[in-house]
Amino acid sequence: MKKYYVTTILLATLCCFAAAQEADETVRIWGKVTDFNGEPVAGATIMLKAADSFRDEYVTRTDSQGCYELMVNKGSYMVMFIMHRSETGMLDHDVWNFLAYKDMEINPTAGPVQLYSMGAFQVRGSNVGSLFIFFRPVDTTKLKPEIMERVDGVSDVAPKLKIDDVSVLINGEEIEIYEVTRMREATQKGEWSISYLVQTASLRGFEKGDILRITVTVKDNETGVQGQGTVFYEKQ
Repeated sequence: MKKYYVTTILLATLCCFAAAQEADETVRIWGKVTDFNGEPVAGATIMLKAADSFRDEYVTRTDSQGCYELMVNKGSYMVMFIMHRSETGMLDHDVWNFLAYKDMEINPTAGPVQLYSMGAFQVRGSNVGSLFIFFRPVDTTKLKPEIMERVDGVSDVAPKLKIDDVSVLINGEEIEIYEVTRMREATQKGEWSISYLVQTASLRGFEKGDILRITVTVKDNETGVQGQGTVFYEKQ
């Protein structure tokens, strides 16, 4: 009887340890998706992609109030796509280089302009200490055959952005933009898309290893629509 009692305690202890270990290895991601009018986006698909591919690791949908929740393994992921398609058009918000190392509330604003393939970096040796943010904007209202036709190898469905059309938040605080540069990005031999490189003011108040959540908002003045995207960056 005593031997059985000790074995039972040991098994219970091991189960508790395993449960605690599993809890330490997972994080909760939650929030509310809204559009640029502040209205909840119900039925949006949320896909968290693997770090080394576009394989779905986790998928969910927003409820009637635009709310969502995911329990995911700690780690880095390539991107979290947030998409809603309907007869009236497409709403999108992508979160690139998703660093899921703690519980996080993320409340994306989704719009018709997708900020695809976002990245952030700093130039070593620079006296300015700026942050550079790269993205390939796609105004989804322009995704029509007559507009998408390539001219001199360029498919231009991107808004024509100037400094006043772009804003950048780092961990919720707005940072000054020094330059917005429009560029041709080669997508394959003989074909290009339009991308942008944004240079911000110096990153002050951050230490090496700090995780920055960078949110970029843009407006296409030709069509009047907006878009927003996010990228995570570990301060170097």
